[in-house]
Amino acid sequence: MTSPQGKSTRAVAVPWRWLLLGALPIVLVVAGFLFWQNLHQASASSASEGSPAAPAVVLLPTETSAASLPNPAVSLSSSGDSSAIRPIIDLHTVKPKRPNDAITFYTVQQGDSVFSIATQLGLKPTTIAWANIGALMAGAGMISPGQVLKIPPLDGVYYQWQAGDTLQSVATAFNVSVETILSFPSNNLNPLNPQVLPGDYVMVPGGTSTTVNWAGPTSVTEDVSYNSFLGPNGCGGSKTGSPGAGAWVWPAPYDTSHLLSGNNFSSWHPGVDILELLGWPIEAADRGVVTYAGWSIVGYGNLVVINHLDGWETYYAHLSEIEVACGDQVVGGQQIGLAGTTGNSTGPHLHFEMHYNGSPVDPHTIYNIIP
Repeated sequence: MTSPQGKSTRAVAVPWRWLLLGALPIVLVVAGFLFWQNLHQASASSASEGSPAAPAVVLLPTETSAASLPNPAVSLSSSGDSSAIRPIIDLHTVKPKRPNDAITFYTVQQGDSVFSIATQLGLKPTTIAWANIGALMAGAGMISPGQVLKIPPLDGVYYQWQAGDTLQSVATAFNVSVETILSFPSNNLNPLNPQVLPGDYVMVPGGTSTTVNWAGPTSVTEDVSYNSFLGPNGCGGSKTGSPGAGAWVWPAPYDTSHLLSGNNFSSWHPGVDILELLGWPIEAADRGVVTYAGWSIVGYGNLVVINHLDGWETYYAHLSEIEVACGDQVVGGQQIGLAGTTGNSTGPHLHFEMHYNGSPVDPHTIYNIIP
């Protein structure tokens, strides 16, 4: 039926249906946003109560995850107390390298020499010798177990001030500038008014001085004679020097384990073959005088023999280089040559012999040698 009233009713009803259909997507978007927000808040609440949100990352002992370190700007609690700041934990603290400028002390052990101590501490032997010039008046090579030595922090001269000394005179004597002495921290000198009293010690960094007396007083004279079987490089006659101290130094400083590399001591082999590599340093086992230095005709190759002027002699064979000469005075720990494989040798090593009153002695009785 098409009455005027019916036409009016249909005209009003059609626009409302379209309006409802248009509003439906907006309602769905709003509802989705509210649902996502509630879900996010629930997840955060669960995590704050100890429920893990993701599997833990396993790190090696040497690794550190940057994400695992706490943020100092985040409060300790979720209550909003921003006055409580998380401490930063530094798992890789770097200790700054600062030069030590103070004197330290070292107690001499059995088998030590000024040379071996200097090598161990990264200093020159003359540095240690001059720092202890008063204690080593008899000779810088004459140290004994239990003796306490002053150890400077760096190479140079640790000098005891004498009456009449001036900064300029001391600097000139040790070949440095006045500024070098003034600027060294432990000297505690005021550059504007430096005051040093007699008896005080000052460090002269990089200072050099006259030759150090290593061997001490020459108190023993001995006639040395060699049988010709060794070769033509023996130096016989009267030899004068300081006798051995009996504080035997291992002649192969790079072989810290005292290892054998070949033949041991026996009736047919009057020494021990010590593990060495070509060019490793060889040192004198004790004080004495060099009485053979050169090529040997009986299989030793380059040979050094030291007479210790107390009944003892030591032999150092197969050297690649010889760094002493006939008649030189040496002290325990002084370098006399380099390891090699000259003469009757199948590879680099040190053939080392000890003789007492002309008879071979097993070095095992003196040293702790590992076969």
